[in-house]
Amino acid sequence: MGTSWKTHQRARSFVPVGDCERSAHSIRVTASQLCWLVALMIVTSVKCPSLFGQTPPSANVQVGHDSWTFKEGAPSDVTCLAQTNDGFLWLGGPNGLFRFDGTRFEPFTSPFGDRLLSTNLYSLFAPPSGGLWIGYTFGGFSFLDKGRVTNYASGIGSVNGFAQDRDGIVWAGASSGLWRFDHSGWQHIGVEWNAPAGPVAQVGFDSEGILWALVGSWETPKDLIYLLHGTRHFKTAERNLSVDGFTWEPDRTVLTAEVAPRVSGSGEGSYERLPAYPVTSKDSQMVDRNNSVWISPADKPVVMRLPKGSLRNVQNQASPAISETYNINPFAMAELVGREGNIWFGDTKGIHRFFYTPLIRQEFPKETSGSSKLALVADDNGAVWISFGSLGNRFKADLYHVLGGKAERRLPQMTSSFAYRAPDKTFWFSGEHCLWHLVGDDFVRVNLPPEMVNQFEFLQTITGDQQGRIWVSFGRHGLYRLADGIWTPYGGRDDLPKKAILLEFTDSLGRVWFGYTNSQLAVLDSDRVRRFGPSDDLQVGNITAIYGRGSEIWIGGEFGLEQFDHGRFHKIAAVDDQWLRGISGIVETPEGDLWLNAISGIFHIRKAEISEALKDSAYRIKGEHFGIREGLSGLATQLRPFPTAIEGSDGRLWFALRNGVVWLDPAAHSEKRTVPAPITIQSVSADDKFYAPDPRLSFPAHTSSVQISYNAVSLSDPEAIRFRYKLQETDKDWHEAAAATPVTYRNLPPGSYHFSVEASDTNGVWSGAPANLAFTIRPAFYQTTWFRLLYVAAAWAFLWGLHQLRVRQLRREERKFHEAFETIPAMAWIGGPGDTIQFLNRRWVEYTGLSQLENPKESRKAAIHPDDLDRIERRLAASIASGEPVEEEMRFRRTDGEYRWFLSRNVPLRDKRGKVVRWYGTATDIQDRKRAEELQADLAHTNRVSTMGELVASISHELAQPLTVTTANAKASLRWLQRDPPDMMEVRKGTERIIEAGTLASEIINRLRSLYKKSSPKRELVAINEVIGEMVLLLRGEANENAVSIHTDPAADLPKITADRVQLQQVLMNLMLNGIEAMKETGGVLTVKTGPGECGQVLISVSDTGVGLPAGRADEIFNAFVTTKPQGSGMGLAISRSIVESHGGRLWATSNDGRGATFHFTLPAAPAKTNPPVEAA
Repeated sequence: MGTSWKTHQRARSFVPVGDCERSAHSIRVTASQLCWLVALMIVTSVKCPSLFGQTPPSANVQVGHDSWTFKEGAPSDVTCLAQTNDGFLWLGGPNGLFRFDGTRFEPFTSPFGDRLLSTNLYSLFAPPSGGLWIGYTFGGFSFLDKGRVTNYASGIGSVNGFAQDRDGIVWAGASSGLWRFDHSGWQHIGVEWNAPAGPVAQVGFDSEGILWALVGSWETPKDLIYLLHGTRHFKTAERNLSVDGFTWEPDRTVLTAEVAPRVSGSGEGSYERLPAYPVTSKDSQMVDRNNSVWISPADKPVVMRLPKGSLRNVQNQASPAISETYNINPFAMAELVGREGNIWFGDTKGIHRFFYTPLIRQEFPKETSGSSKLALVADDNGAVWISFGSLGNRFKADLYHVLGGKAERRLPQMTSSFAYRAPDKTFWFSGEHCLWHLVGDDFVRVNLPPEMVNQFEFLQTITGDQQGRIWVSFGRHGLYRLADGIWTPYGGRDDLPKKAILLEFTDSLGRVWFGYTNSQLAVLDSDRVRRFGPSDDLQVGNITAIYGRGSEIWIGGEFGLEQFDHGRFHKIAAVDDQWLRGISGIVETPEGDLWLNAISGIFHIRKAEISEALKDSAYRIKGEHFGIREGLSGLATQLRPFPTAIEGSDGRLWFALRNGVVWLDPAAHSEKRTVPAPITIQSVSADDKFYAPDPRLSFPAHTSSVQISYNAVSLSDPEAIRFRYKLQETDKDWHEAAAATPVTYRNLPPGSYHFSVEASDTNGVWSGAPANLAFTIRPAFYQTTWFRLLYVAAAWAFLWGLHQLRVRQLRREERKFHEAFETIPAMAWIGGPGDTIQFLNRRWVEYTGLSQLENPKESRKAAIHPDDLDRIERRLAASIASGEPVEEEMRFRRTDGEYRWFLSRNVPLRDKRGKVVRWYGTATDIQDRKRAEELQADLAHTNRVSTMGELVASISHELAQPLTVTTANAKASLRWLQRDPPDMMEVRKGTERIIEAGTLASEIINRLRSLYKKSSPKRELVAINEVIGEMVLLLRGEANENAVSIHTDPAADLPKITADRVQLQQVLMNLMLNGIEAMKETGGVLTVKTGPGECGQVLISVSDTGVGLPAGRADEIFNAFVTTKPQGSGMGLAISRSIVESHGGRLWATSNDGRGATFHFTLPAAPAKTNPPVEAA
């Protein structure tokens, strides 16, 4: 469809049915009209027996009127109307064809590019079989169905109307005669059918299937002809009738009467008697679904509606009291009774909608325009008190007593904050600076609390308790209790919230309820106050409605409805959440139904729905909703006065709106008739190309998006329709939508799909009759089954080829690996995850003379030196158990029986899960390296011995001291023993000193022996500060002889290192002696310092104040045979560097800023968990 415009409704009018006060609008009825009305009366009395009996319940209804003009988007000059099966209202005229969905007017544009014969339309017809027939002012027919237009013959004159028989044959009356469409084309009906020549003004079928036609031009005498079903011969029923049309039933069939339609001056007609004849008239007449007759007089620009009771006056030849007239002048073919019971008319200005509503607007003698404040309270005998105040007049209001539909003004100059009936059947009303108390027929003025006299404008709500006390809220200014003429703030209670009270209510159990803002509620039960809030699941926002007939209390507010029952709140949800927003009035009928007055309108909920919602918190209630489109003239107030809904003593329900009061009689009101809106799929497009919505559609390959447009039209309340849709192949659940928004599915793969969409009625009940659409997206050639099979076969062949290629590649790589493995200059082997051998290379076999054995232990026993075997077996077992690499030195036996040293390494190969799947091992010959190490060890020993030789004098001095001490203490002990008596205490002390001196001498001798002794290197955990202390003690004598003082600066908490203690002592001794030698001539200070180094190492520094390093030769002093001493060998520093580097450290020298030099060396700290000392192999 083309561009659409949103409509804005005009102010509507309401007229009560059967209002005799409207007799001033009566018009004259001619004798001819009286005769036809008598006939109409007879027919309707037969079809509707209640017409002349007791007034049916539908008398308690009111007629509402909506209109749309050019300003609201409607076309002007609407000459014809029709409503198709999909619910759309079609409008035709000289401006073209328009479609109306109750909200928007859309000028017709075919999505397929089809065009109508003309833009000047004269008649429309929506056959029950579907589609839309179009007749043109200048002749021709078109048929519109699912967006497609089929045009037929033109030049046949103006088309005056259509009709369809039971066989689906369509008939048309035109200025050129009678036409018939037999599913293939239009045929002109002539003498072969005994049809008279001349224009046909109207054509239609009656309820018996008889075709009737009025032959003749407009405003000229006409012949009435008919065709019985199944025959092909027209007969004349009457000639020269001074009429212009039929009277139409609601389903657009011809209304007939069981009398012969003879009129004065008629010509000769057929002598064949028929059961009934059409009711004809010069006026346009139709019957609505409420059995009222709508008449558009030919001589007056008005539309009249005859209520059912007026037909009795016509039968008695009396002037009927025409209850309603409307100032519209519709076109003859622009009159229609819609499928929902709406009465539609089209005129020069636009379109008009008339409808029936059970909501009766209360009229007042004096009513100001605009918004109003109305407080309601019920009296006895069905009477209601209404305080009516205009928002334009801030405080003043008039009080009316309404009884029997008539409002009588009683007491002026009140305010409309509240109206309340106390348990003692007296009434309370708000007033200026006071309250009015109605006792019997007397209004008694009650003064407000002195401090609140000028705050009367804030009077909010009122209630009474079982003790006869009155509770009055002044909003945010406080709560007061009136008892025995005394006002007490908050009734003298401290447990009531000091907040603004919006509403008060006293239930049948005597509990007083106070509603506050922000979901706060307080209940005064006897002498106890209970408070509730959001933490108690009360979540309705500002509380603006409280009601209940028993212990269960209903709480309404801004955001919903909840029931309070035995201390718990039960939240109620509706199919449309807006129906429960802004509730300011609640009435529970004796039958258990709820009537709510809210900002969306009036909502009626059946007891059964309430029971379901209370049993299942997820249940969403349905109900009867009355909004603007159902005749509601305004919305409920949200501030005051409360409540906005009450029940009268006669059972009628009264609702206060912003601009008036309406009432409804639930006893006479049947559930609002809701005709399910027919859901139809309007159009389907694939990649922006439109397709007719056929039951099965096929879209081309590569379709990337499919869009489906659907709609369900309610002309009564279009916004109340909800939708849910589902594509069965992709959607697990229904998707709900509040509007008929097109659904787009993107990137659907090829295949068959089934789309379903369903609509609700205006009360939210799903229709249960979804519209279905099946469509297929064709696959591309590469998406077909045969192509996929071929592709799979080709893929398998390709993979097989890749597999074979990979096998060959792996075999080549395996050969290369074996060649490399066999030719590496080391013994190598491959083992399994356990202690198994899978492969031994050629070098192993040639060296050991052993081939691959079944038992690896036997192989190792034969090849490894017996002294190394036990150690290797233990380390290998530990490595296999932990999965960690292992590196060991061992001796392997050669084929000639000689053993040579090898460095063996075993490394694991792991899979993705970290599991060891294979071990790779090598053994590299290190015999030459071992010999070099032995030579280096011999050289180091020689260096130590020679150095110790140089220290003989100082060492002898060191030994002499403890020996002298020993001798002196021994002699002293002898003297103490020779005393009489012997002094055993002194002897004991002397003996202890002898032991100390002996221990010192023993330690010196042990250190000397360890330095002299030639032993294998032994790595162990060593505390570097302890080793330095030992060397200071050893070299102290040498330092003293050369006037050198030794100073140590050990760092605290240094980690231990893994080192050979003797070798470490040798390095320190060499460095410290070199420092002492450098200060031999001048004396000085030798400083030994420790501290943390880089990367977790330990840094040791030996600093002197001697002659310093030779200029430009600082790096050469570490070379072998390079010395700066006259008698030096040049090996000390070279050996020291090799020892440090063998321990993983570094040795270097730097010059001091002043005199002397500093030698630094680093050693790696031992890990947190270190293996016990192990003898080097």
